[in-house]
Amino acid sequence: MTTATDVYALGVVLYELLAGARPFDLADRSPAEIERIVSERPPPPPSAGAPPERQRALQGDLDTICLKALRKEPERRYASAEQLADDLQRHLDGRPVAAQPDTVGYRTRKFLQRHRTGVATAVGVVVLIAALVGFYTVQLAQERDRAQLEAATATQVSDFLQDLFAVADPSESGGADLSARALLDQGAERIEQELAGQPAVQARMMQVMGEAYQSLGAFDAAAPLLERSLALRRDMLAAPPLDVAASLNSLAVLRQETGAYAAADSLFQAALAIQNEERGPNDPVVAATLHNWGTLLHFQAQYDRADSLFQRALAIRTEQFGAADPRTASTLNEMATLRFDRDDLDGAEQLYRQTLEVRRAHHGGDHPDVAASLNNLAMVLRHKSQFEESETLYREALAMRERLYDGPHPDVAHTLNHLARLYSNMGDYAAAEPIARRALAMRTALFGDDHVETTASMGNLAGILGGLGRHEEQATYYRRALETVRTTLGPEHPYAAALSYSLASALHATGDRAAAEQRYRQSLTLHRQLFPDGHANTAYPLIRLGALLTETGRPNEAEALLREAVALRTDALGADHWRVAVARSTLGLCLTEAGRYAEAEPLLTGSYETLRATHGPDDDRVETARERIVQLYEAWDRPEALARFTRPAS
Repeated sequence: MTTATDVYALGVVLYELLAGARPFDLADRSPAEIERIVSERPPPPPSAGAPPERQRALQGDLDTICLKALRKEPERRYASAEQLADDLQRHLDGRPVAAQPDTVGYRTRKFLQRHRTGVATAVGVVVLIAALVGFYTVQLAQERDRAQLEAATATQVSDFLQDLFAVADPSESGGADLSARALLDQGAERIEQELAGQPAVQARMMQVMGEAYQSLGAFDAAAPLLERSLALRRDMLAAPPLDVAASLNSLAVLRQETGAYAAADSLFQAALAIQNEERGPNDPVVAATLHNWGTLLHFQAQYDRADSLFQRALAIRTEQFGAADPRTASTLNEMATLRFDRDDLDGAEQLYRQTLEVRRAHHGGDHPDVAASLNNLAMVLRHKSQFEESETLYREALAMRERLYDGPHPDVAHTLNHLARLYSNMGDYAAAEPIARRALAMRTALFGDDHVETTASMGNLAGILGGLGRHEEQATYYRRALETVRTTLGPEHPYAAALSYSLASALHATGDRAAAEQRYRQSLTLHRQLFPDGHANTAYPLIRLGALLTETGRPNEAEALLREAVALRTDALGADHWRVAVARSTLGLCLTEAGRYAEAEPLLTGSYETLRATHGPDDDRVETARERIVQLYEAWDRPEALARFTRPAS
């Protein structure tokens, strides 16, 4: 940003005055195309784009002056606005201009033309200078007005918030203990009434309060506020584009939370386009949107696209803030979770440890982000069966969160839920049950019965009850959780698909095969509807439904489902993954029931070896795979092969 920049801007104005158009046609161009055109392509002379009656008058000096002001190289433009004005004056006076080569013929022609310009040329100079001065006056006025609007908005928002929170004072509330939700409800009513004539303040407050409702899981209350905030900002002529982008971003996160993934995707793209145009591709606000958009794609199992966005966000944040900044660590954390969901447990562990190191160094002692990293690292170690270190980290996270928060808190409940899962994974269901019940009670107290966090604890407790063999009680909790999710998030949501599958498994365990089959089929339909083709999660209902059909004498119907499950998991995880072995083992059982023993044998024995290598000889999945091999050889009448897989009597 130098004087040369001003000269270029004056050249653009001059070009439009002469030709009636801008130097470049940028309509319907992407930001990248615009940048390339402006940076690399020389503009045509003004005479080339001017109306026919003007072209002759513009050829020569005016073309040359204008193009000199628009040179790509700053050092080849006029050194100052005064020099540009001087050359324009020389042209109007009929004198030689500095932009043209100083030849005898040129100077002679100018001398002969000079006396025809007269007073009219002076008037032209005045008009041109007035236009240039007016242009910059308008620009400065717009910047001033925008700054004043921002300052006024910030003051009014602060005053509104202070007044709102004053309601929580006992002297104002009459001693009533107002909950966060009650406070928000009062504020939402007042926004419409008290800020009706202040759209900028109203839009800002609607965004803030919509995000607060969302954090409480009150999506039905959050949606109209965030939608109205966006509409107000789009309607305001003076609304800063970045404020519009902020509203788009907030609404996109809400749409993601409520399962409207296509809408969320469009909103993130729109926000990113504005931010790129306003701030360029390497700005922190761009990184924040890339980060958020990546979490959406991650949830949709678009792992490669999500990873690409996270990598871009990480690069921006590392460059802008440094590798040791908590914002950089936040993106590292999302990348670790992506590795975890792709079953790259070693990669996830490495990034989680890196995130924890950054957060410990930045925050020092107790901090919510440090506790979250402890919890995440414990989670991946739990999945790697490193139970001792996992328990130590979970306990450290729990103690830190209990020190940070006085009384029940969502983060405390979160770690309790995870700790219960650890004991469940260790097979110690008796130790897991009271911890899971404490987590459920805490979330019920914090959020009520009709909240997705509460349903997560219900599902966790239900899984533990299944481990204790209490399948009727297990089904009751799964049923309650499913009803809540359908009511709050809608019947066509991934959580509904997962809980339908879990309920089917519980019903299957109780022996109610007809009800289990119905639920498995509901879950499969939802998985096919909600997830992209080829999504590995669809394998879960495929495998369990295939197993049930095999049990009930329908192996031919089961085979197609199980082969699809094997293909899905192989494509997503690789042929040697233990989850592929589970699917192949179930397919082997199906083929055994169909009497196709030779086809079943390599599936069953290969799956058994894979599971034994990854989980050890005492794992339930390994024992199930072994029992299926025994079943095969007994049906096939192969006693010599059967002997290798028969446990000795105790």
